Amino acid sequence: MISIELERDNKAAIDVIPNECPYCHKSIGPVLLGNNSIIGGIELIYQCPSFPCQRAFIASYISFNNYAFFFQKTNIGEPKETSFSEEIREISPLFVKIYNESFFAEQYNLTAICGVGYRKSVEYLIKDYLIEKQPAQKGKYQEQIFRELYKRRRFRF
Repeated sequence: MISIELERDNKAAIDVIPNECPYCHKSIGPVLLGNNSIIGGIELIYQCPSFPCQRAFIASYISFNNYAFFFQKTNIGEPKETSFSEEIREISPLFVKIYNESFFAEQYNLTAICGVGYRKSVEYLIKDYLIEKQPAQKGKYQEQIFRELYKRRRFRF
């Protein structure tokens, strides 16, 4: 546990200090600016030391004894994007868009919808790849749903 100084000469022990800024996503050792006590926990206000970011964010901790606090999450910040090769971005820009929207949903803990989005993104990637390799079949591939393509094994990698 890490001992930290709180306001009014109080101390607390926390299990971890966030090591990534939720805005710039750089690895950091944040600056503690302040704290806020809440029922069953504490919120610590940190600042990213990286220039030019230097944004403040909140880390939430829970406690079972009002002394030891366990990290739960930081405020949302800016979601990360997954980067793809230039070839994939050219073949299927819609795959990249849908995949990253699903990744954003996952980061916001919207797990019931992110899986559906990942599946849809893969469907677009496969269809766009098939259209790239067999442009004469474009209309057929666009009309078929992924399940039909898979069952008929109309694609080879």
